[in-house]
Amino acid sequence: MAIFRDIKFNTGTCNDRLGAVGTVTGSTFSQKEKGLAIETGASKYIQYDKQLLPNGAFSVVVWAKIKNSNVQGTDLPIALSDGINSITNVGIALNYIFGSTEPRFFLGSSNFVRFNSLTPDKNWHCWIFTCIGNGQNDVLSSKLYYDGIAQNIGGSSVASVQSARTSCVYVGGSNNVTGGNHLSRLKVYDHVLSLQEINAEQVEFNNAQPINKPKKGFVLNKPTDLSEYKGSGAGQGLIAAYNFIKV
Repeated sequence: MAIFRDIKFNTGTCNDRLGAVGTVTGSTFSQKEKGLAIETGASKYIQYDKQLLPNGAFSVVVWAKIKNSNVQGTDLPIALSDGINSITNVGIALNYIFGSTEPRFFLGSSNFVRFNSLTPDKNWHCWIFTCIGNGQNDVLSSKLYYDGIAQNIGGSSVASVQSARTSCVYVGGSNNVTGGNHLSRLKVYDHVLSLQEINAEQVEFNNAQPINKPKKGFVLNKPTDLSEYKGSGAGQGLIAAYNFIKV
């Protein structure tokens, strides 16, 4: 059991440290509360050269802030998917357009799970989705942890044949220009995370901070007055000495 994909948008990269290379279309980085974040939306997405979900069990960890412009019940803020600006068979939507505030993920055109509606807001959250495998009914055992709290599966979830995950290569996108997310981290594991692992993921999210580059110049290393009195006459008197370091 291991990590399958690890994309640290918060450090300013779209490439997966495990080898999947991302090609950016339309999306840009900006400094946000959890470090750098990439904006996604309609025709703003990243396409990868390798699939983002493993073929068996998985857990997906997303650090996301739904865009302020996103319209609940109309826009589709996609985390990952198998289509540009849409989910054809496989993908995760943080809010689904026909459910107003329902997070939902698809593992086939007729294989999906709906979670209970969440109070809509535009703050940063840690979303963790899990699935036990690729069997027809496995989707019904899926879990969603929203800021570490387990959410219930809602009505009208459907179990049918799962689709191949090889085409799940897109991060971001939306059906409307107002829809989309800011994303700072995407991690995918090839197993269902334990509660201990979920708690560790939440702690990492909670502790994440913007990365500030130090300013060039000098700083006082030890604010100690090392002045000495050297007597009288030329070149004598009070000599002030402070300990500075270059940064």
